[in-house]
Amino acid sequence: MTDLMIIGPGRLGMLVASGFKKLFPETSIYLKFRSENQERTKNLESEGYKVLFDSNSEGLQVENIVFCAPPTGNEHYAQDVENGFKFLKPGGLFVFTSSGSVMAQNSGGTVNEESERARNERSGKLMDAEDIVLSKGGCVMRLGGLYSIESGAHNFYARGGEFNMKPDGFINLLHYEDAAEACLQAFKCQDKVRGQLYLVADGIPMSRLQILEATRQCSLFSGMAEVKFIGGEGVDGKKYDVSKLKSLGWTPKYPSFGQFMEQN
Repeated sequence: MTDLMIIGPGRLGMLVASGFKKLFPETSIYLKFRSENQERTKNLESEGYKVLFDSNSEGLQVENIVFCAPPTGNEHYAQDVENGFKFLKPGGLFVFTSSGSVMAQNSGGTVNEESERARNERSGKLMDAEDIVLSKGGCVMRLGGLYSIESGAHNFYARGGEFNMKPDGFINLLHYEDAAEACLQAFKCQDKVRGQLYLVADGIPMSRLQILEATRQCSLFSGMAEVKFIGGEGVDGKKYDVSKLKSLGWTPKYPSFGQFMEQN
């Protein structure tokens, strides 16, 4: 039977889990957390999921794994990613969700899967994890800026005030649901994605000022406080070329952040 383990099942991981459940209603889906929470476990088990911790997962192996725990506060992050492979059956697929923050480009240029990376404290953890996953034949999904109506850069700006950022700097946006679908698409195309890296975004990079303007078009944010970007002139950030991912047949449900906000 096709089964799945989500290591680090937060917002994104749970969307992958629910999407996988729709594809394979009778499958077993395991949710592996770092810490135990009895109320959370009870609620998730009532929905048909199997909840795991280190204490009850020894020896378990599954056909599909998505590792989507963030590196924040974890000094052993790359090792934890590598340890995740012990749960993978031979011939199975391991998908790791990384971030575009690892890329060196920061002057508004276009990047693809071959673009140079740059190491700092946070990106270094992701870079080391990416290398491990690719060397073991896994798939890396390097995500843009995730958002939903209640989460993302626009919510940060909605607080109002001054932000030491360039108004014309680019951000590549990606709805949480589309990020989950990209992971699911990998499992549909396993032979193509093994050992491969993909950039994942809606393909419509937007400046911070454009994001702010689009946010104001949404009725939920019509009364938001005044915002000023005081980072100076010029352009930073990057623009994702997502043609490699789209060649797998993935198309975002939400074609752009601007369109999403107009509809809400």
